[in-house]
Amino acid sequence: MIQRLSIVSLFLALLSATPAGAAGPLVDAAWVKANIATDNVVFLDLRGNPRAFQAAHIPGARWTSYGRHGWRAKIKNVPGMLPPTAKLEALIGRFGIGFKSVYAFTDCPEIHSGDEHFAIESFVWPKGIPSAN
Repeated sequence: MIQRLSIVSLFLALLSATPAGAAGPLVDAAWVKANIATDNVVFLDLRGNPRAFQAAHIPGARWTSYGRHGWRAKIKNVPGMLPPTAKLEALIGRFGIGFKSVYAFTDCPEIHSGDEHFAIESFVWPKGIPSAN
């Protein structure tokens, strides 16, 4: 079955420890329970302490340090922001999560970026398509 979706439709669940005053997890326990065995969902555990991850984590989750592995950037003098898209893509790619992962969802991914609109057929051939708007 071929599904149509854009790259932005891919869902990545990022879970992290939440000290007082920090933002909470992006998903709740019920969502985790419902999706823990889903092949196309990858859990990244962003806690800073690898021992805490080793002691208890979601089965199959991958660990990275939020504070030490480049997940924080200073943007327009505001610290603690997510890095620019290119750097974020590289960080996520280290965990085997990237563009090719889209093929778990569709045989013909579509890309809509600015004035560029195309689909990728047969895994390599770009084909111009109309705007999604």
